[in-house]
This record gives sequence, C-alpha cells and structure tokens, in this order.
Amino acid sequence: MLVVRRVVGKSMLPTLKPGQTVYAWNSRNFKVGQVVVAFINGIEIVKRISRIENGQVYLEGDNKDPKDGGKSYGPLPDTRIEAVVFWPRL
Repeated sequence: MLVVRRVVGKSMLPTLKPGQTVYAWNSRNFKVGQVVVAFINGIEIVKRISRIENGQVYLEGDNKDPKDGGKSYGPLPDTRIEAVVFWPRL
C-alpha cells in the first residue's frame, strides 16, 4: 500500500526538508541506510535505519544537531517500521 507523509521538523536535514512530502511503500523488506516511516510512542516519524540486529532496528535522523531533533531511536522491534520511502530518491 502507498503511504504519503510530510516531514515534520528538522531532523532529516539536509536530505529532507520540513514540510516536504515523501512517498513510501508498506514493506517488511528494508535494509540499513534506507529512510523509513516508523511508529514510536504512538507517533509516526521519518528516520534512516542505521543498524539492524536480531530483529531490532536502530533509527536516526540525518541532522546530528540535538537541538534540531537529531536523536537516535533503538533498539526497537522491526515491526515498528511501517513503510520504506521511495520518493524522493535518496
């Protein structure tokens, strides 16, 4: 299924800008380096997979500045990944 979302905040700068629309496919086939839509504490976020180990994923924003939301998440069950972003091509 197609998932359309808007990026909220500055955590994915410079790759994705606040308010930018991303398109993603629901998929269980994801890998390190891909940008995904995930559920964390009941909120959808757009982050990059930095590591996968034993069914656990680690996510982080591309912006490493903590004041801009550049924090990491994980380990999280891989079931938290909802979709893999395919556009814009990253």
